[in-house]
Amino acid sequence: MSRSIKFLTAALFLTALLASCASKKPQLLTFEYLPADFQSMYNEQAANIYVINSEKEMQEVLKGLKMQQINEVDYSYFYENNSLVLVYGGMQRTTGYKINLESATLTKGRLEVLAELQTPGEGCSMGDMITYPVQLIAIQKIEGKEVSLDMPRIAKPCK
Repeated sequence: MSRSIKFLTAALFLTALLASCASKKPQLLTFEYLPADFQSMYNEQAANIYVINSEKEMQEVLKGLKMQQINEVDYSYFYENNSLVLVYGGMQRTTGYKINLESATLTKGRLEVLAELQTPGEGCSMGDMITYPVQLIAIQKIEGKEVSLDMPRIAKPCK
């Protein structure tokens, strides 16, 4: 009987260990692009990422970035089951910048986003205008705010 108890205890421990490891396995998230119709007042903040779970948080992020919505978009539908992720590309001195999201992964409670900041290639004719590239997506609801952004600059050739 003692041997059975030891075996049962070991089996339960192994099951708990496997379940724990499985929950920490990176989870690739699906995402949906949302309209991000924002304009900014002069703002020199660096590229960054924000997880938003309510309209109040959205207004706080936009205020911090000195941005405002050009056309009022009601995101309230998304907040119930989703978190919104705003990827901000920082201030750029010309037109022709764009953010492409490659992936969003949840790893040990941390959201990791891989994106590319597409820049105008050498010799491209761009307008002299300060721009603020931004991308907004909806992902499954996450509670934590721990995030990381990897966003290398990729020059795209002129057409």
